[in-house]
Amino acid sequence: GIANLVAETVAMLAVFAARSYGLQDIVLIGNLTRIDPIRRAFVGLSDSFGVRFIIPENAQFGTVIGAALYQK
Repeated sequence: GIANLVAETVAMLAVFAARSYGLQDIVLIGNLTRIDPIRRAFVGLSDSFGVRFIIPENAQFGTVIGAALYQK
């Protein structure tokens, strides 16, 4: 139940942000993408919201790569 709640909350925030820019594809990165119930929830929510959630291979490293590439 908690995994579903987390996935739905993240999905709703992502959907609203994507719609404000007219986007249909949402790329998910971070450690939450490794949890199977959350991953399945995103797949199920794609059709409900009319968007496509994309979870790339090794998505859990996306935040680390972004931090490493960040330069002040």
